[in-house]
Amino acid sequence: MRLRGEPEERTGVVTQVEKKVGRALDAIRDEAVRELKTFIRETSRKLVLTYTGPYSSPARYASLVLSSLTAVNSGWMHPQDLMYYTAPYDEGREAGVVIFASDAGLNTLAMLIEQLVWTGHKIMIATQHELPDVISFRVPENAVIINLNTDDWLLTTHVLIARAIAGLDESKGIRLERLGREASNVRPIIKDLLEEYTDTLNHVREFVRTQTVVTASPTMWGPAEAIALSNYTRTGRYLVEPEAVPQVSVFTGKVLIISTDVEEYSLKQIKSLSLTTSVKVQEVRLHTDPLTAPIYGIILVRALECMR
Repeated sequence: MRLRGEPEERTGVVTQVEKKVGRALDAIRDEAVRELKTFIRETSRKLVLTYTGPYSSPARYASLVLSSLTAVNSGWMHPQDLMYYTAPYDEGREAGVVIFASDAGLNTLAMLIEQLVWTGHKIMIATQHELPDVISFRVPENAVIINLNTDDWLLTTHVLIARAIAGLDESKGIRLERLGREASNVRPIIKDLLEEYTDTLNHVREFVRTQTVVTASPTMWGPAEAIALSNYTRTGRYLVEPEAVPQVSVFTGKVLIISTDVEEYSLKQIKSLSLTTSVKVQEVRLHTDPLTAPIYGIILVRALECMR
């Protein structure tokens, strides 16, 4: 690798990332993949993907993969929208609900469970760690709970989602097969991935040393959350939806864009800010299928965290 630093340091980064990723992948039991796949398959009406805590990307990612590669009627929702505006009023057409519940969202999870149980919705909860008793007693017996027991919530959930959805369609399209194959073989590509994006990582490392707006294309919201909400540096990083970036970026003067080749033009207006204003723009663009790209993007952020 050509990461900055002595050879021992560069080798150390690869080793650290491999260990980090290995722990995240080890948290994904085959049983958890089967349970998520079965819940999706057996939901007869619309499937709603939601979340509690600061990370919306698992729900967003699941919705994008399902709508792109399957016939499942699905969509993602903010938990408050689901609680107050959908669940109370969809009597007779109740959707099945998958909740991606990270550790930081337990208070919202308790309220969401109560509302969904009261309104008769079928529930599945993927949790970051085991739920405390004060919340678990609210969960009905017929709900499905997957305790992932992971410290890397974003990587674990994205790989879990990819593997589960790839197993839905027995006929298998080319992209669905590739999604399942790549999600099941992440470990062997780590070193080559870091080698391929070494220059990009070094540029991003320098770019985010001062306050930066972070935004992303739809499939890359997971890597954007990973870098914006990571505690590896105390520098302010502000996660902003693409539509609001032109207005917010004037306060930081810098924007980090995370996207893929396929989605390049969806962020054209933001990239042009470097030409029409004094805002500096740094782009991270992955050269792969946008449905597998977020997994690789999150791994690159983990490498960034190891670069001191």
